[in-house]
Amino acid sequence: MAKTDMNHSRKPDNVVQVFLEFIRSRIWKSLPEIPSYLVLITVCTITIIPFLWMFFSSFKPINELTSYPPKLLPERWTLGGYKSILVYPGIERNEIIALKEQGADMTDIVQSREAFSDGSTLWGSHLNALKLTVFTILGKWIMSGLAGYAFAKIKFRGREALFILTLSSMMIPWMTILLPQFVIFQSLGWVGTQRPLFMPELLFGTAFSVFFFRQHFRTIPNEILESAVLDGASHWQIFWYIMMPLSKSVMGALLVFTMLSKWNSLMEPLLYLTDPKDFTPVLVLWRLVQEVGNDFSPEAIGIRMAGAVLIVLPILVVFFFAQQYFIAGLTQGAIKE
Repeated sequence: MAKTDMNHSRKPDNVVQVFLEFIRSRIWKSLPEIPSYLVLITVCTITIIPFLWMFFSSFKPINELTSYPPKLLPERWTLGGYKSILVYPGIERNEIIALKEQGADMTDIVQSREAFSDGSTLWGSHLNALKLTVFTILGKWIMSGLAGYAFAKIKFRGREALFILTLSSMMIPWMTILLPQFVIFQSLGWVGTQRPLFMPELLFGTAFSVFFFRQHFRTIPNEILESAVLDGASHWQIFWYIMMPLSKSVMGALLVFTMLSKWNSLMEPLLYLTDPKDFTPVLVLWRLVQEVGNDFSPEAIGIRMAGAVLIVLPILVVFFFAQQYFIAGLTQGAIKE
């Protein structure tokens, strides 16, 4: 009976000892990984702080946007910046100056904007960016996919040299071809329309997407293609019915990249677009900020923060649903043949 009591009294000590030994072994094994985790935490913190600042600043009233010391969370939450964006009708700068001279505050200016309109709204700019994304991504998927398939699976003389030449076009600074592109588009009568923003990619794809598809297609075994050829499939049938269904990861990654490009584009829309109804989100936001005041005025800061949140939101939604394809697409071609 005494031995049984002694065994029962030793069990908790043994359990604690095993637990402590397990903790020591886990910590000891994890020591080499601690620097990596510290670097990741630091980078994530540096990356996410501007987004948090942007999000919370979009709900701050004007007097808190320039207060010192700055605070992350607003003391009083307001939707003034979002109202300025969502009811934007393009009131002219001189009209805003006149309203301010009359003692009107930001709320009065927002209400007065409803009486003016040039046809540009942030909602309409989102539809324009969506249209540009659809046309652009179709060109990248089809035209770049065909080129990537040829470079990966079709043997012809000069294939590698032509591929290197295609990649070398990515090294040309965009600003050096800006003027020649403008002259070409002007001679075609495209300036003032949305065509310069999507037609080149729709017709020819891009060098980056060609490289992306080519690296992915190289990972697909040739035996699959040989079996299709024995069944009488042509190159087009192999590309459309075999290669493309196996390329959802690449297509998802290119979709995210294209959305980022079209939603954040300012220089090209500013250069080619003249009709406010064709404006992209960043261009609408830029015009509104310019009309409200200088870039560092409280009104401009609040509108810019609210507009940035509304511009980023669709990209985050698409990335949330396509993240598995995006991450898989980035790792394609990592296996060396």
